[in-house]
Amino acid sequence: MMVFILFVVCCDLSLGRVDKASLSQQTLMELLIQNITNKEHVYGSGDATDIAKWKKVRMNEMHEVITIDWSCSQLKGAFDLRWLPISVIHFRISINYCTGSFDLTGLPDALENMWLGDNRYTGEISLTCLPTSLRSLDASQNAFVGSITLTQLPDMMVSLFLHVNRFSGSIDITKLPRKLKELDLGENPLHGETDFHHLPDSLMYMNLEKTNISGTIIRKNCDLYMEGSKVKIVE
Repeated sequence: MMVFILFVVCCDLSLGRVDKASLSQQTLMELLIQNITNKEHVYGSGDATDIAKWKKVRMNEMHEVITIDWSCSQLKGAFDLRWLPISVIHFRISINYCTGSFDLTGLPDALENMWLGDNRYTGEISLTCLPTSLRSLDASQNAFVGSITLTQLPDMMVSLFLHVNRFSGSIDITKLPRKLKELDLGENPLHGETDFHHLPDSLMYMNLEKTNISGTIIRKNCDLYMEGSKVKIVE
């Protein structure tokens, strides 16, 4: 299988992207973790050539991977998201030691939950091409940088956690998803006057602590955490 994986990778690099639909679920999963250095934390003591026996991998009746939950698995290295099976609905890799960049473009259309918080990821991320089905994204407690665009989030999104990173610049929160309940941008060097007059009625929690964001917000039925920012809360 390893020879075949090397062949696929070489083809991808030299001839363009390989159609994921033409590859088996087993091959896709092996490609996904090819740069994880301690794969035994995924395989366990089971058979590495049978993903049905991998730790915390759930498959549907058609033997397609729908859930990957490798949180708190002490994983090191990087995931190659180009090979994340298109059937995956839940992908959770929080609280590990994963490094490198993290490309959020081209994710599976079926994806609903993506949790990668508390790792060692760096670089910029784009929030403008997320799957329309995505409900929850946690990219907190990493070292992501750059500006963040919050005006093109999926309509289905309920939770967005980006706290404790190095995001900078101003933010536009006038076009947040109407179903959004939780927004955490705290402990980022964000700044600038912000318009809080168009927040969704669904919002129940917002954290902007330890930022340089300014503006005035009217407290409604929402838990607001603004300590260390320049935001004024009006009761």
